[in-house]
Amino acid sequence: AGSVALAWLTYKLVERRVRGGSRGAAKVGALMVLGVAIGVFGYTADRKQGYPLRAYNQKFVSYKDSIKAPDRAAECFEIPYAYRKPQAWYCSLGPFDAPVKYFAYGDSHALSLLPALEKFAQDTRVAMKFTGTSGCPSLVGLQSLRGHALVEKYNCRALNDRIFEDVKASGIENVILINRWTYYSGSIARPPEFNPVARDPGKPIDGAGVTQAASRADLAWAIHNTVARYAQIGVRVIFVEDIPQQTFEPVDALRKSRAVEAEYLTLSVSRKEHEANQQWVNRVIRGTGAKVINFDDILCQHQVCPLVGDGKFWYSDDDHLSVAGALKVYPRLAERLRH
Repeated sequence: AGSVALAWLTYKLVERRVRGGSRGAAKVGALMVLGVAIGVFGYTADRKQGYPLRAYNQKFVSYKDSIKAPDRAAECFEIPYAYRKPQAWYCSLGPFDAPVKYFAYGDSHALSLLPALEKFAQDTRVAMKFTGTSGCPSLVGLQSLRGHALVEKYNCRALNDRIFEDVKASGIENVILINRWTYYSGSIARPPEFNPVARDPGKPIDGAGVTQAASRADLAWAIHNTVARYAQIGVRVIFVEDIPQQTFEPVDALRKSRAVEAEYLTLSVSRKEHEANQQWVNRVIRGTGAKVINFDDILCQHQVCPLVGDGKFWYSDDDHLSVAGALKVYPRLAERLRH
């Protein structure tokens, strides 16, 4: 009804007067000037990403632009047939002529930390190898039960064995294991998100019949087995405990919060929920006696683990760090890797 009323008023008071009567040339000229002015205004608004009085728009764009994943994903991650490919089955970080001191690998949560790992290699002038595959925990003797097609293309057990042999042959001193650990043990926060794993090569490759309890038991065995196997060849294992997994995607949170930072806190996971979610697997990891890196006191504040900070999203989706998030935790990563 409102639209009809306004349309009628516009027709009666504006359109009919412009179209009819005298001074046609003046009216045309005025309309052309107005059209050009509107075009210039729209163009400059687009180029400037809004005017100063539109501070909300600028904040919105700033937050949106920070939802960024690592640039080198195609080169460094999910390399087809990396477990048997003769060359280019991993990527190199740091100076090309520096000694290789680290091999970092894992699932997609390892990829999200790639900017921090790359910065560490550059800052300390050491070289690092990196590779990984989604749904493939970086543990020796464990297979990810993802179906025949994915296992053929990204054989988790074979890739982890190959990395072990490469570390042994090349004299690398440290391996960094980064994974979404609860994805393989079962999650309190996200029960449906579960990728079964098994130590027994005879288990169905599609995970049929593998319970969360069985997967959890094999995951615990593999964590201890990996530390023991690397210890036998004099290699230090460094575990990165997992980051808080959020409830909302950044884009959804941006829409709901209208770029008001205080609103993000109400959309972020609580520290209590995060710690409960990670409790079992963190206890297993710490029970190995290996070095552990934890980011909870950096990514969680005042009992909330916020999606954003410093005017940027720390996440690229609901459970992976953005480039800004990876650089946020970089000081802790560098401190723990140095000592």
